[in-house]
Amino acid sequence: FASSLNVRRLPAVVFIDPLTRDVEVLQGGHAMSDLADKAEQLIRNDRVLGQMYPIQELTSDAYSWRCTESRGGCEWMFVFAVSKDLEVKARELSTAMKKFAQACKMLATLRDHISQVGTCFSLRLSHAPAWASLLKDHSMKGRQGGILFALGSGSLTAAPGDSYSSSRMMLRWLQTVMGLPEKDASIPLDPGNWPPLPAAVLVEPRSWNSQISAWMEQAFGRIGVFLDIT
Repeated sequence: FASSLNVRRLPAVVFIDPLTRDVEVLQGGHAMSDLADKAEQLIRNDRVLGQMYPIQELTSDAYSWRCTESRGGCEWMFVFAVSKDLEVKARELSTAMKKFAQACKMLATLRDHISQVGTCFSLRLSHAPAWASLLKDHSMKGRQGGILFALGSGSLTAAPGDSYSSSRMMLRWLQTVMGLPEKDASIPLDPGNWPPLPAAVLVEPRSWNSQISAWMEQAFGRIGVFLDIT
C-alpha cells in the first residue's frame, strides 16, 4: 500500500504500540525504503533510547525470527503471560505491559555490562492452552492476571509475588534470575520439551479490535498535537 502512494520521503514516521499505548515519532526526512528496517529495529528492541520499547508476542514465527541460531539465539527469554481475563481489560493490560516493557528496556541498556542477554516476549494464554496448563499444573499464578516467568538454563522459573509491584522490582528479578544456579519456583524444562508455541493471529477478535481502534483515535489526536498539525 505504501508504495502505491508514490511517496519517496516522509517528514516523520510514527509507530504506535497498542499494548503499552506508547508512541514513537521519528522526525526528519525518512525514505520509504527504510521503513521496514526502522520497524525491525523497534521490534527487535535495538532502539533503547526512544519512548517505545515494544514487547513482541511469543508465537512460533516470532521465536523463529528472534531466537534461532542464525539470529544469535535467545539465551534467556522473559515472558509475561496474559490470562484471558486480563486480555479483555484494556487499561489494566496496558498498565501491566508498560511495567514489563520498562523493565525489559532497562535490562537492554545493560547489554554492554552483563555477560548474558535476555529477550522479552508476551504470551496470550488464551492462544496457548498447553502453556496455560503447564503453569497451572505447577501452581504458577502470578498477579492480577499476569504471570512473569523466565526460560533459560533448561528450566522455567516463575517470578515471586513482590516482583510485580514495579518495573524496577521486575528488573531486579530479571537480573537476579540469570545469575542463580538454582532458583525457587522453577521446574526443569528443556527447549525440546516446551509446549507448542501458538501461531501468529492474523485476524483479531472483534472485541480486541474495537479496543485498539478506540485507543488509536486517541493516539492520533496526541500525535497531531505533538507535530503541531491540528
